[in-house]
Amino acid sequence: MNNVSSGSIFLSHAAADKTFVEKVYERLDVSSTFYDIKSVQPGQSFIEAMQEGTSGNNIFVLFHSPNTQDTWVEYEKRLAEINNASMRGKVLVVPLLGETYRSLPEWMKSFMTCTECYSVSDIVRQIQLLQRQLIDELSGHTDIVVGREELLRQAHIETLKRVQETGSPIQHIVLSGLAGMGRKTFAQEFAKKSFSRMRSGGPTFNLPDMAEAVDFYLAMKQDVSGALTKKELEEQIAAFDAMDHSNQAQMILDLARHWAEINQPIIVSTKLGLRDRYRNLKPWLKEFFRLSESVPS
Repeated sequence: MNNVSSGSIFLSHAAADKTFVEKVYERLDVSSTFYDIKSVQPGQSFIEAMQEGTSGNNIFVLFHSPNTQDTWVEYEKRLAEINNASMRGKVLVVPLLGETYRSLPEWMKSFMTCTECYSVSDIVRQIQLLQRQLIDELSGHTDIVVGREELLRQAHIETLKRVQETGSPIQHIVLSGLAGMGRKTFAQEFAKKSFSRMRSGGPTFNLPDMAEAVDFYLAMKQDVSGALTKKELEEQIAAFDAMDHSNQAQMILDLARHWAEINQPIIVSTKLGLRDRYRNLKPWLKEFFRLSESVPS
């Protein structure tokens, strides 16, 4: 009996790269992720488990490094190549240790490929995005913004018009309105429609109500570099709070450059976190907008 259900994630890697792959595995849904011995059921052979993991409507993730030559990964790649003929699943390639899409087997070069700039969080989001897309395709589900279709169309047109008027790319979109009205879903659909040349799978940061600059900074910092200990958090907060608005804005911009480099939009959700009590943009945010004018994407 096949133990791997449609939409499962299969992580293929060389033993030498296990330390890095473990970090990705820990952030995924274990119940739907096939990760070598950990996911093999009692009495099920390793080869049989690999065959199941790379067959059917699944997500095949290849961690491609110099270590993948002459390993089990070569066997797994051949299985994926066979399954690719039916195009029933999705493939994501994650280059490591200096590898790029150029050093992939010829048949894999057309698949979605990360770059070495991707953090663990970026890779996890990309895998989860493919999983959602595959499940939606299998179920016949399509993304819609119920009751907001016309607003989405108008926002898209206004964005195009503003680009034509200014001759510059749009870098910041502020969506405001009542809580619980679907702003986050609208923002995600708006980003896909109006910034279609950017890569999907960018981060969504859910910040506390009345978020301050330090909340923006810590959310981005931990996403790029990993979770901080309690002591590290306290040190980061103290150092950040000691800065003026301009330096705080620059610190946040330096982090935001990460997603500019991999061409992904950033979505931030916060209640009453962008303006002061007089409805003016908070000083640090106004400075952040000004500084970011020189940073593409």
